[in-house]
Amino acid sequence: MQICGHVFTPSILGRIRERLSVGADLSRSALSRELCRWLNWRGANGRLQEVRARKALLELDRRGLIELPPPHRLPPQQRDDAPLEPWQGPRFSGTLAELGGVELVAVTGEELSLLWRRMMATHHPQGAGPLCGAQRRYLIHSPQMGWLGGLAFSGSAWHLRERDRWIGWSPQARRANLSRVVANSRFLLLPSIQVPHLGSHVLALASRQVVADWTRDYGQAPVLLETFVDETQFAGTVYRAANWQRLGQTSGRGRQDRGAGVSKAVYALPLTPNWRSVLC
Repeated sequence: MQICGHVFTPSILGRIRERLSVGADLSRSALSRELCRWLNWRGANGRLQEVRARKALLELDRRGLIELPPPHRLPPQQRDDAPLEPWQGPRFSGTLAELGGVELVAVTGEELSLLWRRMMATHHPQGAGPLCGAQRRYLIHSPQMGWLGGLAFSGSAWHLRERDRWIGWSPQARRANLSRVVANSRFLLLPSIQVPHLGSHVLALASRQVVADWTRDYGQAPVLLETFVDETQFAGTVYRAANWQRLGQTSGRGRQDRGAGVSKAVYALPLTPNWRSVLC
């Protein structure tokens, strides 16, 4: 079977099971590193693809093919069962010029991670996550007004009919090049911030920033961004103003949706002039 772009043969599954049976203190992180070495699973920068390996192991566990040990350490969003304290940001109404400069701040460390999660839990319809696979999160900051919102980018959808048809993908090309497509899985401007064109301005900043950061972290430059818009709640105007293209509708629930049967509009943004030749 093929998971996360790698073929898992019976011999590999047997090796994973054997390692789990003798490694009483083996952590999931340690197993993912060993799996990367067995498969020579590395990015273009030579780094072990631990995030993809962990995702593959979780999928094998979900299918009942292996039994992973309990996680040694819960992710930040699961370490405390208490609800996150609501986040209320600054209030501002005016023009981009009056707002002053806007910057994207990478979410690193517990303090910024907690701030990002509080914002999303308070104001975003999908909450704070968890996000899928490889990911980058950002906070939107104004030196004059403070925190204005946040974004996240994560692994793209495995199958997406409208996107795959628009790209012209064969199944083989999709498997080989899916890692060059990155999803904008969260975008939030605080409702207390009313600034025309701020959204498209932030998306333009983010499309440049994520290419540099994703390439550094994962060893491969994205050439296409995708996102989903629930048109029962939003018109998608911000994405169209930032030159994203509407491709069509999903056939149903996405992997990070809350609730079932939600069809969403699919948007995409090519990042390079030769993006289609790279993907196909």
